[in-house]
Amino acid sequence: MSDILKQVEQEGNKRTIDNISRRIMKAGEELGELNEAFLSVTSPSNDKKHYWVDVIGEAVDVAIMGLDIALTPINGLTTEKQEKLVRSILVTKLQKWATQVEEGRSITVEKS
Repeated sequence: MSDILKQVEQEGNKRTIDNISRRIMKAGEELGELNEAFLSVTSPSNDKKHYWVDVIGEAVDVAIMGLDIALTPINGLTTEKQEKLVRSILVTKLQKWATQVEEGRSITVEKS
């Protein structure tokens, strides 16, 4: 999995703050496609003929776009410093996520 982050880092030669708004909108589009695939798969009619592999594929697209946006150099940071910052934040967020999973908070739905 770390190879994925490395590849997204390496593809960053066109990544600038000037085109970040377009990439954020693209991430929103990918999230919409993830929602559409999920709704289709979980619908009794599944009119759009999506499968769980489509949901997984769209989730990966969302993750890639998120990493691409996160790796955009901001505030005069060098590419190396930006990558180090993203890796640090990623470790912190993964630790938080792992704790929530262990406690059952991120994957369960409470019934009221």
